[in-house]
Amino acid sequence: MKKLKILFPLLAVMALCSCSNNTSSSSLSPSSSSSANSSNTSTSSVLNGYFEREDEEGNLYKGNFVNGEYDGYGVMEYITGTIYEGTWSEGKWEGSCKITWDSGCVYIGEAHDGAMHGIGYMIWPMGDYYYGDWRNGSPNGAGTKYYMVDSTAEDVQHQYNIYTGDMKNNLKVGKGVMRYSFGAMYDGDWENDVRQGYGTVYWEPGTEFLKFEGEFKNDWIDGQGTMYYSDGRIVKGTFKGVELVSGNYFEESLKAFVNREAKTDLSSSTLMLGASYFSFWTTVKEDIGGDINPINFGLGGSTAKFWSTNIDTLDGLTSSPLRVFIRMGGNDFADSSATVEETTGYVKNVIDSVMTKFSTADVCYIPLVTCPSKMNDGRNEKQQALNKAIKEYVAEKASDKLKYFETEDFVYLPKGETSAYYDANKDLYLNESLYRDDNLHLNREGYRLLGQAISACL
Repeated sequence: MKKLKILFPLLAVMALCSCSNNTSSSSLSPSSSSSANSSNTSTSSVLNGYFEREDEEGNLYKGNFVNGEYDGYGVMEYITGTIYEGTWSEGKWEGSCKITWDSGCVYIGEAHDGAMHGIGYMIWPMGDYYYGDWRNGSPNGAGTKYYMVDSTAEDVQHQYNIYTGDMKNNLKVGKGVMRYSFGAMYDGDWENDVRQGYGTVYWEPGTEFLKFEGEFKNDWIDGQGTMYYSDGRIVKGTFKGVELVSGNYFEESLKAFVNREAKTDLSSSTLMLGASYFSFWTTVKEDIGGDINPINFGLGGSTAKFWSTNIDTLDGLTSSPLRVFIRMGGNDFADSSATVEETTGYVKNVIDSVMTKFSTADVCYIPLVTCPSKMNDGRNEKQQALNKAIKEYVAEKASDKLKYFETEDFVYLPKGETSAYYDANKDLYLNESLYRDDNLHLNREGYRLLGQAISACL
């Protein structure tokens, strides 16, 4: 769920301390109360039938007595403010009942041996509620608990996180399913109220991830598993959160891309090879138009070095695309020791390999654009030098199948307009309104303009 911890943060389980049978009903038995065992006519008689009596502690009982004990239907008003309405047996809660606490909690269900026990429903004053099995005064067994998230939401699904599964002493344990108010879901093992063991988390629509199947520790992804991405990738390995920590994320992702398209007829498609500038671009077809038909192999965070090393993975594709867009190299410069010369070599190898593998395809290099986050650390200068080197290389190749698209200048303001970001090499100011909040990636308008620039080159 990038992202996050989905997520998804869990609400703490509300304690039952203010809504439970803290005062044993058996201790209120009239058998130990002189007032309950007395009558108006004889101190030796034992109460049988309906009476109203107040015990030594001040608790008021209105109901049936059998041999001097609460038995049958009766109402007890405890001095704590708790009210029990229901059946009794030998001085203890037993059978169907309703219990109301002065805190606002209400229980409706079954009682046994002086405690909530059996099938019951509890509502808490903050809006949480539970229906299911009770044992010894707490949710124990199978049940469903609703955790209030937003009381102003229009429907139950958005008001609550909803758990259905095993409970022990009001904690989630064993097997259970949590449906979160924002659309995510977890189905799997629980321990002491947190996700622990093996399970599956499903993300809400519109995120980078579809689901993860595997190991959970301390309430989140931690261990072996399989991540399913919304772009079709399936990656197996060891994960810490949504990050792959054992195994090679980029290699596994590229293999997943290729496996997905291995038998696809690419003859009318545009294959896109690059990093996050491509992976974030979800409106390619709309922005470029025409016959673009994109197959987006953008891998956020990948380097030209990675692509150069793993370019043979594309051999798994069984048909040649109509064209290939290549845009890479910017992430290489995140390592300050990376040089323009070596990065240019990686990009050249990718270009040559792609032209060999897909000899009928038009190969188009999309230059790196200047961005605000790279203005003051030398990376923009390296990117511009890389663009220049690749442009010269394309000219040297002199192939009608290889093109350098002049698309990097759309990010600048017209001459004479200014912003907080000045590019001395261009003697122009950046249009900072075209970037996301990270000042690195293009926003929707930025991609629209990039699409127009590419369309003009096509």
